[in-house]
Amino acid sequence: MKPKIIFTSIFVALALYHVFAFVADDLHQSMSKMMQKMKSMKMTADVDKDFANMMIEHHQGAINAANVVLKSGKDPKINAIAKKIVAEQPKDQQNLRLHISAEHKTNAEKGSKHAAHGNNPTSAPTSKGNQFTDEMKNILNQMDLKMTNMNMTANVDHDFASMMIDHHKAAIDMAKAETKYGKVTEVKSLATKIMSDSQKEISELQKWMNGHNN
Repeated sequence: MKPKIIFTSIFVALALYHVFAFVADDLHQSMSKMMQKMKSMKMTADVDKDFANMMIEHHQGAINAANVVLKSGKDPKINAIAKKIVAEQPKDQQNLRLHISAEHKTNAEKGSKHAAHGNNPTSAPTSKGNQFTDEMKNILNQMDLKMTNMNMTANVDHDFASMMIDHHKAAIDMAKAETKYGKVTEVKSLATKIMSDSQKEISELQKWMNGHNN
């Protein structure tokens, strides 16, 4: 092989490596930003509100990662899963935001009534709220540890699949905590839906991983 051809081949290989490395970094950053926002979130001991806020950010991490795959991924199956995440998870986010907005309006109305009678109570943290907060902190710590130890391979489809399996497992744990401690039927129902959706995608992703580990 001529030196010029060898040099060109090496240059192309290095260029591709750097491209894939940048993509892998984009994937990792999508999760890192999600973790930063979730860990900095102030918990109120209102289980349904705290779950809603946490899951909105958790979903956003998946959406951001899915957009990276849609831009740079190659595998049709992973592409289809990413498209589904981008299409469906914003609907969950919207429903969660509607709950937060409705709850805020209800609390404001209650506060006005109490104020009219010279009483302005504050919401005391509940035992269930504190238990939920403790479970959420534990889930976040586990997610953070997995993120720190994650081995990025520069294969965007493989890295996304591996990342989303852990991501969805955390979503299931969060949703289980909501169904255990939450009070609002609509939010608990949404948590049950999230568990079902996440488990289905874990099965799809794991099946794909089993066929692409060689």
